[in-house]
Amino acid sequence: MEFRSFNSILDECIAALQQGESLDDCLARYPAHAERLEPLLILADKVRNTPPALPRPWPQAAAWQRIRQRATDLRTEPQPVPLSFDYGAWLRPVAITVALLLALFGATGGTVLAAQNSLPDSPLYPVKLATEDVRLWFVFDDVHKAEILVDQSNERMDEILEMNRQDKSVPSNVLSALRSRNQRAADIVAKHPDETALQTSLVQQAEAQETNLILLYPQVSESDRAPYNEALAATHNARLPADQAVAAIHPEELSDGVQHISGIAEKVNENLWSVGGLEVRVDQTTIGQKIENGTAVSFVVGKNSRGQLRALTVSISPAGLPPSGSVVSGQIEQVTDEGIVIAGQLIPFNSQTFVGGRVKKGQKVEVKLGQSDTGVVASTVRPVTTPAPANDEQEPPSQFTFEGVIEGDVKKPTNEWKIGGLAFTITPDTAIDASAGQAKSGARVLVEATRADEKLSAHKITVLASDSPQDSAALIGVFNRSRGGVWYVAGLQVVPPERTAEPLEGTLLFVDLARHGTDLEVKSYTRIQAPDDTNLVRLDVTITKLEGAIWTVDFGTVRVSSTADFSGPEETVGARAIVWGRRNQNGVLEATFARVLDKTAVVPTPTPAAPVPTTIPAGNAGP
Repeated sequence: MEFRSFNSILDECIAALQQGESLDDCLARYPAHAERLEPLLILADKVRNTPPALPRPWPQAAAWQRIRQRATDLRTEPQPVPLSFDYGAWLRPVAITVALLLALFGATGGTVLAAQNSLPDSPLYPVKLATEDVRLWFVFDDVHKAEILVDQSNERMDEILEMNRQDKSVPSNVLSALRSRNQRAADIVAKHPDETALQTSLVQQAEAQETNLILLYPQVSESDRAPYNEALAATHNARLPADQAVAAIHPEELSDGVQHISGIAEKVNENLWSVGGLEVRVDQTTIGQKIENGTAVSFVVGKNSRGQLRALTVSISPAGLPPSGSVVSGQIEQVTDEGIVIAGQLIPFNSQTFVGGRVKKGQKVEVKLGQSDTGVVASTVRPVTTPAPANDEQEPPSQFTFEGVIEGDVKKPTNEWKIGGLAFTITPDTAIDASAGQAKSGARVLVEATRADEKLSAHKITVLASDSPQDSAALIGVFNRSRGGVWYVAGLQVVPPERTAEPLEGTLLFVDLARHGTDLEVKSYTRIQAPDDTNLVRLDVTITKLEGAIWTVDFGTVRVSSTADFSGPEETVGARAIVWGRRNQNGVLEATFARVLDKTAVVPTPTPAAPVPTTIPAGNAGP
């Protein structure tokens, strides 16, 4: 077979595009060169199809000034040119490049400038990426090229976050662009181990990007999962040591999801650890602190198509520090320059706070709290979706909390766990908290889940320190309706006792259940929130201090008096609890309902957390 150079293949494909052949057909004809051909052919096609326009004088002059300056630099700092006897082949791509550059900065100068502020969902976004590639073609110094790639990668992440702030999905084009720039920058850094400042810059940026990409996982559509996995793998690999022969993370290792798993680490062998009964591979590609047997750890893991877990990052929970990760759910009362106010309490933001969409006054959100140098801050903020009205044919999607016992072996590579007689789908990002013990058959767990189209999807599973009877269960959800002697709570069927008063539709209930075969029978229920009550907040917290009726938690203090509805074991320091309450006339958060989840402390002798500020600073009142 006759050998053909890449340049001649490029010439042929450009000619084929001009004759009406599709880009996919050209790439399919030369699969070995598809990765190199695609950006060049896209650029050539964009330029060819861009209608001519009269450039404005000042951008045209500025563009030509940059070209002249670059030409002067090249004359004063000549670069070595590899010898080649095929001068025609060498000149063709240069001629194409110059022609494209002139076309971009000449006939379409206004389009190029307009594209610079475009986002990935704009028709001008491919022009923006193309002009960035053109710029790199004229950079002959590897280190400078890597610096530009790092800057471009940072811009891609800013675009992704801006799309997220505007409640827009993250499209595959920006994910692919992020992956490409990180890979190319990492390849250059690997060839220049003496450039420590460049390597540090790349690693620090990749660390922040990986954190954001992991938090963005729930917002990535199913169709964009493949480019997401490639972008996350490339970002993680950019953090790995460039001077060591480390096997990189492959996108297939993330093909079935990215999960958070926390619990006590038990060593199985050199590269395998058990956390809450789940086996996680830890090797040279895992970034984080060294694990010791018996320590409390938090993993971010990738799950492959065979159900195997591989740790991307690991962190160790320091002993004696207050717990973090408490969750506050409620309506935003005020938006300030410092953060948001819920139940009269300011929850501060910092530079690491991840906001999953627009925040505005009156919006219901779920806020996960974290620790910082200044105290408790918002770690993540996500809007809470309001379910659509019910109809006779189908219950609306609904969120609920369920407590029951695991049935069966969860170690098997399956995406379904049976809990309390119900089958829950383990989603690609289901979080598992095994701090109180192993997730195994017979263990009592709390499940945060969504019901939609008869499918129960688990978002978080928490192992409890509980000795409740195996045949007991509990449910927190909105009462939908009753039919034929059966109640529908969050779409789940429960059987009430005869002649039991029926709640109003839309009432949030706590239901104490007993299992009889496949039936869930109501032993008792408590009204938590009336349909028209929007002032209550929900706290998922760990008790760090007890002083009579006052509980100290991350969110501050909560008064749980004898008038509050109470459920579960007696409260104890280190136990987790779910609390609903509102701010009373004295400015104190008063619990209306509280359920303690653990009989014993899960966090040993925690130090009381520094509560979030109780004073609301002056600021923007929000839209």
